[in-house]
Amino acid sequence: MALPTSRTSAFRSFATRPLGRAILIAVAIPAVGWSFIYLGELIAVVAMLLLGLLLPITMGWKRPRQLAVAGLVILLLSSPVAGALETNLAFSPSPIASSSSALPDGNHGSVLQNASVGPFSGASGTNFTFGVDLFPKYVPPNETLTALVFVVSTCPTATGNVSSPDCSSGYPYFLQNHTFATPPNTTTHLRFNQKLPGPDIWWWTMYTETRATNGSYHYTFLSAGSGYPTIQGPVTGDWFSIYGIVLEQVYIYVFLYAGSVFYLALLAYTWFKVREARRKAAAAGSVLIPPAPPMAPGGGGATAGPAAIPSGPVEMHCPNCQAVVYESEKKCWKCGTPLGVAATPIADAPLPSSGPAQPPKSGTP
Repeated sequence: MALPTSRTSAFRSFATRPLGRAILIAVAIPAVGWSFIYLGELIAVVAMLLLGLLLPITMGWKRPRQLAVAGLVILLLSSPVAGALETNLAFSPSPIASSSSALPDGNHGSVLQNASVGPFSGASGTNFTFGVDLFPKYVPPNETLTALVFVVSTCPTATGNVSSPDCSSGYPYFLQNHTFATPPNTTTHLRFNQKLPGPDIWWWTMYTETRATNGSYHYTFLSAGSGYPTIQGPVTGDWFSIYGIVLEQVYIYVFLYAGSVFYLALLAYTWFKVREARRKAAAAGSVLIPPAPPMAPGGGGATAGPAAIPSGPVEMHCPNCQAVVYESEKKCWKCGTPLGVAATPIADAPLPSSGPAQPPKSGTP
């Protein structure tokens, strides 16, 4: 049901006032921050465009400078909101993990089950216990268990203690290896104890090493389900220390995704506004308005001489869509056809009358 015209006009009038603008920005800030954490970067970009650009323009914010300032405020303040939400998620324990139950990692069951860490958060230097249940009966056929490996690092994609494609070098990395002198044949619970410095957010995983009868090795990892090959947690440090770590990364990603797309869209909007203003100015300059006749010397009234006609741009027709264009334009504003000699001039409007003929001066035969 559409709102009455009077209510719509009143709402738009309120939206262009300082209080209305502040309310719209206040709504956009948590919406962008929440969507960035829970719905992903792409949805946050859409929310930024809708609440920071499309809705304000619809409500009457026509000046690009106002939109640019409002967008900057939304980006600057939505990042702390997103950082707080991400910090809360970092302190939420990850679910219990297992390895795949399908070949080639499992045989109608998971070799690694019930993997977890305790406690999930603690001060720097806390000794954390990482446990897992090992089921040898689910090892794929013709393979023998040789080792169980545990790794934990602050880099979620760390493959070693040297470098990772997603992390700069120098990150903490710990590895423990439990080698089986005799392959187990019953369910076994294994634990790894590791002291972790902080403050920081840690990522960990476990994997089995099995040897096939042909001498090749196979590695079965835990299914993380986090978008990374590792499991998030534990956390060392208090809430505010982790918030400081998270906030820096959130600012980078919010401005990289939502900020860059927003200002590119604003740039395009500004370009169209400038073009529209130029067209209106050109159209206004093409109207022929005869000036007032000059005054005769001595205040004797207007002279009877012909009035000067101001010059203006020549209007022409686009040869493709017949839209009105001007001689100074390189291509049609409507269909994009290049203009040139093919454009058809519009017949000139009749000029104002030049006035009655002047009588001859006295003494002239």
